[in-house]
Amino acid sequence: MGRSQKSLDLRVVGAIFVAIILMVMVGQFLGARNTASATDGTPAPARVERAARGSCIIGFKSSSCFELTLSVHPPRQAVFTTKIDVNIPNQWSSRVQPSSWVMVVLDREDPSKVGLDLDAFELPPPAPSSDPASAATVSP
Repeated sequence: MGRSQKSLDLRVVGAIFVAIILMVMVGQFLGARNTASATDGTPAPARVERAARGSCIIGFKSSSCFELTLSVHPPRQAVFTTKIDVNIPNQWSSRVQPSSWVMVVLDREDPSKVGLDLDAFELPPPAPSSDPASAATVSP
């Protein structure tokens, strides 16, 4: 094997390694696209109406992809229903069963954009809202 063949082989291996790293980084970004932190917006409780197999582009061995239908109960606003696809760490999969309550975060600029607050899974589930303003259900 000549010197130029070894150099070519090293470049191919390097290119493959870089491609794998980029795919993992994109997967991390896409997997987290429907999650949020309370510092990113307005926290609100949401009731899981349906949990089905999601269509996440990239999954991980330590997480499962869910399509969640959520009934969101924002403070001082009407309740609305939304769907999100999200990778959820396997340790928290039991927290997204139908009729369970989770915390979500509403985007400050566009409250119809909802992210699941995975950090809140370490706390007890939220209680249903007793705010009379959120008694009427509205679908976007």
